[in-house]
Amino acid sequence: MHQRHFLSGLQPRACAAGLIFLLLFSMVFPALGETQAASSGLVPPPDPVEHEPVGDDYFEDAVFLGDSMMENIEMLDLFPTANFVTLIGMSPISADKKLFHLPGDDRFVTAYDVISQYPHQKIFILLGGNALDHKPSDGTLQDYRKMMERMIQEYPDSYFFVLCPPSMTRTKMAQASISPKRYQNFREGLKQLAEEMHLYFIDLYALFVGEDGFLLTEHAAFDGFHLKAESSKILEDYIRRHTVEVE
Repeated sequence: MHQRHFLSGLQPRACAAGLIFLLLFSMVFPALGETQAASSGLVPPPDPVEHEPVGDDYFEDAVFLGDSMMENIEMLDLFPTANFVTLIGMSPISADKKLFHLPGDDRFVTAYDVISQYPHQKIFILLGGNALDHKPSDGTLQDYRKMMERMIQEYPDSYFFVLCPPSMTRTKMAQASISPKRYQNFREGLKQLAEEMHLYFIDLYALFVGEDGFLLTEHAAFDGFHLKAESSKILEDYIRRHTVEVE
């Protein structure tokens, strides 16, 4: 408002110069909303460049949020210095439900409350698989967007890594009466969402899924959905090689 009043009192040549200055300023310094996003862990590009694996010290201020697949990673003690917030059956929409108990507290609290109890400069999220077996990809992505909007609001100084889940085996997917296209669409949509919201995208889908869109049987546990322990160690190595430096 003050800038408009200031410019309106200038001569035409000075006014033009002022407008050019403002244009250049806006190109160098992003809009306020983009600055807010960039402080949330979000330095484009969303695909971290592969590098030598980081050590356990990198994860001392990290929280891993996810469903039973993430719970398996915790049970295998693959990231021993990180904190985990996991629940079987969790989906993007249920992160906002009252599901957890804090130690010494009888109340049910949300995943956001639990995350707040831990150092959380880096937040790794593995969610979506439990929704896709009964919900189309576009609906799951809408839930994911709402979750990330809440996450950025709750933890504006955190770096977010969204881990795209693998799909299911051919047999498991046939039992669920869904097509591999649902997981493929979710993968593409999640990558676009990461680019838009300046989140780091780690593609576990491509790591374990064949060209036909099904989870490769050599990686699948007996249920056709979870990963074998050996494959979870491949996942661990991949994450350690796809991190970013943080301030």
